[in-house]
Amino acid sequence: FKLFDQQTLLAYQINEDKKEVVFIAVGGHENFYRDLKQYLN
Repeated sequence: FKLFDQQTLLAYQINEDKKEVVFIAVGGHENFYRDLKQYLN
């Protein structure tokens, strides 16, 4: 999605058993996936 004219990415997980959405990260496109991978490991 766009926020302040800049592409913003959002990472989340869905837990169907608990009926909840867990937001993990939000940020700009630059290094987003690299940083997310480091956070999840």
